Amino acid sequence: MIQRFYPLAPATIVWLSLFSAAEARCPALGGNIQNGDDQFFTSNLSGRLAYLRGGPDSKTYDVLDDCNEIRVNGPTRLNFIINNVFVPKGADGKASFAAVQVAKLQIIKQSDLNVTLERTDGWIRDGVEQLGFGPISIKNMNARRFFDTHLADKFDDGLLKYKNWWWHAAPLGGTSSSSDAPDKWNWNAAFFADQSDRIVLSNRLYSFSFNDTRNTGIPFYVKVDRTDLVYIRYFAPVWAEEPQLYVIEIR
Repeated sequence: MIQRFYPLAPATIVWLSLFSAAEARCPALGGNIQNGDDQFFTSNLSGRLAYLRGGPDSKTYDVLDDCNEIRVNGPTRLNFIINNVFVPKGADGKASFAAVQVAKLQIIKQSDLNVTLERTDGWIRDGVEQLGFGPISIKNMNARRFFDTHLADKFDDGLLKYKNWWWHAAPLGGTSSSSDAPDKWNWNAAFFADQSDRIVLSNRLYSFSFNDTRNTGIPFYVKVDRTDLVYIRYFAPVWAEEPQLYVIEIR
Protein backbone atom coordinates (compact mmCIF):
# COMPACT_ATOMS: atom_id res chain seq x y z
CA MET A 1 0.00 0.00 0.00
CA ILE A 2 1.30 3.46 -0.89
CA GLN A 3 1.70 5.68 2.14
CA ARG A 4 -0.12 8.98 2.35
CA PHE A 5 2.02 12.11 1.75
CA TYR A 6 4.60 13.54 4.23
CA PRO A 7 7.69 12.33 4.27
CA LEU A 8 8.80 8.83 3.26
CA ALA A 9 11.16 6.80 5.41
CA PRO A 10 14.64 6.13 3.94
CA ALA A 11 13.86 2.42 3.49
CA THR A 12 10.76 3.32 1.49
CA ILE A 13 12.79 5.67 -0.68
CA VAL A 14 15.26 2.93 -1.55
CA TRP A 15 12.45 0.49 -2.27
CA LEU A 16 10.74 2.91 -4.64
CA SER A 17 14.03 3.52 -6.45
CA LEU A 18 14.13 -0.13 -7.48
CA PHE A 19 10.99 0.02 -9.63
CA SER A 20 11.46 -1.26 -13.16
CA ALA A 21 9.79 0.41 -16.10
CA ALA A 22 7.47 -2.57 -16.42
CA GLU A 23 6.15 -2.46 -12.85
CA ALA A 24 3.37 0.05 -12.23
CA ARG A 25 3.13 0.72 -8.52
CA CYS A 26 1.88 4.28 -8.35
CA PRO A 27 -1.74 5.31 -9.03
CA ALA A 28 -2.48 7.67 -11.89
CA LEU A 29 -3.10 11.31 -11.13
CA GLY A 30 -6.66 12.57 -10.91
CA GLY A 31 -7.76 11.61 -7.43
CA ASN A 32 -7.45 15.12 -6.02
CA ILE A 33 -8.17 17.83 -8.59
CA GLN A 34 -8.65 21.43 -7.49
CA ASN A 35 -10.20 23.74 -10.08
CA GLY A 36 -9.19 27.38 -9.80
CA ASP A 37 -6.81 29.35 -7.62
CA ASP A 38 -9.36 29.72 -4.85
CA GLN A 39 -9.55 25.93 -4.50
CA PHE A 40 -5.82 25.20 -4.55
CA PHE A 41 -4.30 28.19 -2.77
CA THR A 42 -5.77 27.48 0.65
CA SER A 43 -4.07 27.09 4.01
CA ASN A 44 -5.20 23.44 4.15
CA LEU A 45 -3.03 22.70 1.10
CA SER A 46 -0.10 24.92 2.10
CA GLY A 47 3.18 23.30 1.09
CA ARG A 48 1.54 20.79 -1.24
CA LEU A 49 2.64 20.06 -4.80
CA ALA A 50 0.35 20.01 -7.84
CA TYR A 51 0.85 18.98 -11.45
CA LEU A 52 -0.39 21.40 -14.10
CA ARG A 53 -1.68 18.97 -16.68
CA GLY A 54 -2.78 21.77 -19.03
CA GLY A 55 0.57 23.60 -19.02
CA PRO A 56 2.17 26.39 -16.98
CA ASP A 57 -0.88 28.69 -17.20
CA SER A 58 -3.40 26.01 -16.25
CA LYS A 59 -5.82 26.64 -13.38
CA THR A 60 -6.54 22.95 -12.95
CA TYR A 61 -4.37 21.59 -10.15
CA ASP A 62 -3.72 17.84 -9.86
CA VAL A 63 -2.60 17.61 -6.24
CA LEU A 64 0.01 14.87 -5.88
CA ASP A 65 0.16 12.12 -3.30
CA ASP A 66 3.55 10.77 -2.36
CA CYS A 67 3.59 8.46 -5.40
CA ASN A 68 1.83 9.01 -8.74
CA GLU A 69 2.01 8.01 -12.38
CA ILE A 70 2.16 10.52 -15.25
CA ARG A 71 1.83 9.40 -18.86
CA VAL A 72 3.72 11.28 -21.58
CA ASN A 73 4.25 11.00 -25.33
CA GLY A 74 7.97 11.42 -25.88
CA PRO A 75 10.23 14.15 -24.47
CA THR A 76 8.27 16.89 -22.73
CA ARG A 77 8.14 19.35 -19.86
CA LEU A 78 6.15 18.52 -16.76
CA ASN A 79 4.85 21.65 -15.07
CA PHE A 80 4.39 21.76 -11.30
CA ILE A 81 3.50 24.33 -8.68
CA ILE A 82 3.91 24.48 -4.91
CA ASN A 83 1.21 26.06 -2.78
CA ASN A 84 3.08 28.78 -0.86
CA VAL A 85 0.19 30.16 1.20
CA PHE A 86 1.63 31.33 4.51
CA VAL A 87 0.60 33.92 7.09
CA PRO A 88 3.85 35.42 8.40
CA LYS A 89 4.63 36.70 11.84
CA GLY A 90 6.96 39.61 12.47
CA ALA A 91 10.03 37.42 12.85
CA ASP A 92 9.42 35.81 9.45
CA GLY A 93 10.23 38.96 7.50
CA LYS A 94 8.62 39.66 4.16
CA ALA A 95 9.87 36.74 2.07
CA SER A 96 11.06 33.16 2.18
CA PHE A 97 12.19 30.44 -0.20
CA ALA A 98 11.67 26.85 -1.29
CA ALA A 99 14.68 24.59 -1.78
CA VAL A 100 13.78 22.08 -4.49
CA GLN A 101 15.76 19.02 -5.51
CA VAL A 102 14.81 17.02 -8.59
CA ALA A 103 16.40 13.62 -9.20
CA LYS A 104 15.66 11.83 -12.47
CA LEU A 105 16.29 8.13 -12.92
CA GLN A 106 17.05 7.75 -16.61
CA ILE A 107 16.53 4.63 -18.69
CA ILE A 108 20.15 4.48 -19.87
CA LYS A 109 23.53 5.21 -18.31
CA GLN A 110 24.40 8.93 -18.24
CA SER A 111 27.73 10.35 -19.42
CA ASP A 112 27.31 13.57 -17.41
CA LEU A 113 26.53 13.10 -13.71
CA ASN A 114 27.41 16.63 -12.59
CA VAL A 115 24.72 18.30 -10.50
CA THR A 116 23.03 21.42 -11.80
CA LEU A 117 22.21 24.53 -9.81
CA GLU A 118 19.70 27.28 -10.46
CA ARG A 119 18.14 30.15 -8.59
CA THR A 120 15.57 32.85 -9.16
CA ASP A 121 16.35 36.55 -8.77
CA GLY A 122 16.01 38.38 -5.46
CA TRP A 123 18.68 37.13 -3.01
CA ILE A 124 21.31 38.66 -0.78
CA ARG A 125 24.49 37.46 0.96
CA ASP A 126 26.92 39.44 3.10
CA GLY A 127 25.07 42.61 2.16
CA VAL A 128 25.54 42.02 -1.59
CA GLU A 129 22.53 41.32 -3.80
CA GLN A 130 22.82 38.01 -5.65
CA LEU A 131 21.37 37.64 -9.14
CA GLY A 132 19.49 34.59 -10.36
CA PHE A 133 21.16 32.11 -12.69
CA GLY A 134 21.01 28.65 -14.16
CA PRO A 135 20.56 25.93 -14.65
CA ILE A 136 24.32 25.51 -14.74
CA SER A 137 26.37 22.34 -14.42
CA ILE A 138 29.00 22.25 -11.65
CA LYS A 139 32.12 20.56 -12.97
CA ASN A 140 33.36 17.53 -11.02
CA MET A 141 30.44 17.78 -8.60
CA ASN A 142 28.29 14.65 -8.68
CA ALA A 143 25.42 14.06 -6.26
CA ARG A 144 27.57 12.31 -3.67
CA ARG A 145 30.10 15.14 -3.55
CA PHE A 146 27.28 17.70 -3.36
CA PHE A 147 25.87 15.91 -0.32
CA ASP A 148 29.29 15.51 1.30
CA THR A 149 29.92 19.23 0.88
CA HIS A 150 26.78 19.94 2.88
CA LEU A 151 27.67 17.39 5.57
CA ALA A 152 31.24 18.58 6.18
CA ASP A 153 32.13 19.68 9.72
CA LYS A 154 33.20 23.01 8.28
CA PHE A 155 30.68 23.94 5.61
CA ASP A 156 32.35 25.62 2.62
CA ASP A 157 30.16 26.32 -0.39
CA GLY A 158 32.82 28.08 -2.47
CA LEU A 159 32.65 25.26 -5.03
CA LEU A 160 29.01 26.13 -5.67
CA LYS A 161 29.67 29.71 -6.79
CA TYR A 162 28.79 30.80 -10.32
CA LYS A 163 31.18 33.51 -11.54
CA ASN A 164 30.98 36.11 -8.74
CA TRP A 165 27.62 34.96 -7.40
CA TRP A 166 27.10 32.71 -4.41
CA TRP A 167 24.40 30.08 -4.83
CA HIS A 168 23.45 29.86 -1.17
CA ALA A 169 21.91 33.11 0.06
CA ALA A 170 18.88 34.62 1.79
CA PRO A 171 15.88 35.96 -0.13
CA LEU A 172 15.57 39.74 -0.14
CA GLY A 173 13.31 40.64 2.78
CA GLY A 174 13.73 37.21 4.36
CA THR A 175 15.24 36.12 7.65
CA SER A 176 16.54 32.65 6.70
CA SER A 177 19.35 31.58 4.38
CA SER A 178 19.43 28.45 2.26
CA SER A 179 22.63 27.48 4.07
CA ASP A 180 21.32 27.83 7.64
CA ALA A 181 20.90 24.05 7.87
CA PRO A 182 23.25 22.65 5.18
CA ASP A 183 22.61 19.03 6.20
CA LYS A 184 19.04 19.37 4.94
CA TRP A 185 20.41 19.23 1.40
CA ASN A 186 21.67 15.69 2.02
CA TRP A 187 19.62 12.91 0.48
CA ASN A 188 19.52 9.18 1.24
CA ALA A 189 22.94 7.82 0.26
CA ALA A 190 21.74 4.29 -0.58
CA PHE A 191 19.15 5.69 -2.97
CA PHE A 192 21.79 7.41 -5.09
CA ALA A 193 24.35 4.61 -4.80
CA ASP A 194 22.00 1.97 -6.22
CA GLN A 195 21.67 3.50 -9.70
CA SER A 196 24.39 6.13 -9.50
CA ASP A 197 25.20 6.00 -13.22
CA ARG A 198 21.58 6.73 -14.23
CA ILE A 199 20.58 9.46 -11.77
CA VAL A 200 20.90 13.17 -12.54
CA LEU A 201 20.31 15.72 -9.78
CA SER A 202 19.09 19.31 -10.04
CA ASN A 203 19.17 21.67 -7.03
CA ARG A 204 17.04 24.80 -7.15
CA LEU A 205 16.27 27.84 -5.02
CA TYR A 206 12.98 29.69 -5.49
CA SER A 207 12.34 32.87 -3.50
CA PHE A 208 8.86 34.25 -2.90
CA SER A 209 7.30 37.20 -1.10
CA PHE A 210 4.50 36.79 1.40
CA ASN A 211 1.17 37.93 -0.01
CA ASP A 212 -1.94 38.35 2.12
CA THR A 213 -4.35 38.77 -0.77
CA ARG A 214 -3.22 36.67 -3.73
CA ASN A 215 -0.76 33.81 -3.97
CA THR A 216 0.73 32.77 -7.27
CA GLY A 217 2.55 29.72 -5.97
CA ILE A 218 6.05 28.50 -6.81
CA PRO A 219 6.00 27.19 -10.39
CA PHE A 220 8.74 25.05 -11.90
CA TYR A 221 9.13 22.42 -14.58
CA VAL A 222 10.99 19.16 -15.10
CA LYS A 223 12.17 18.01 -18.51
CA VAL A 224 11.71 14.29 -19.10
CA ASP A 225 13.29 12.33 -21.93
CA ARG A 226 13.80 8.58 -21.60
CA THR A 227 13.10 8.96 -17.90
CA ASP A 228 11.83 6.16 -15.65
CA LEU A 229 11.20 8.02 -12.42
CA VAL A 230 11.23 11.58 -11.14
CA TYR A 231 11.81 12.35 -7.47
CA ILE A 232 10.87 15.82 -6.25
CA ARG A 233 12.10 16.73 -2.78
CA TYR A 234 11.74 20.14 -1.17
CA PHE A 235 11.80 22.04 2.07
CA ALA A 236 11.26 25.60 3.25
CA PRO A 237 11.69 27.52 6.50
CA VAL A 238 7.95 28.23 6.64
CA TRP A 239 6.74 24.62 6.35
CA ALA A 240 7.31 21.31 8.10
CA GLU A 241 10.81 20.68 9.38
CA GLU A 242 11.21 17.46 7.38
CA PRO A 243 11.66 17.70 3.59
CA GLN A 244 8.72 16.51 1.53
CA LEU A 245 9.21 13.87 -1.14
CA TYR A 246 7.16 12.87 -4.18
CA VAL A 247 7.85 9.97 -6.53
CA ILE A 248 6.53 10.14 -10.10
CA GLU A 249 6.52 7.21 -12.48
CA ILE A 250 6.85 8.25 -16.13
CA ARG A 251 4.88 6.15 -18.58
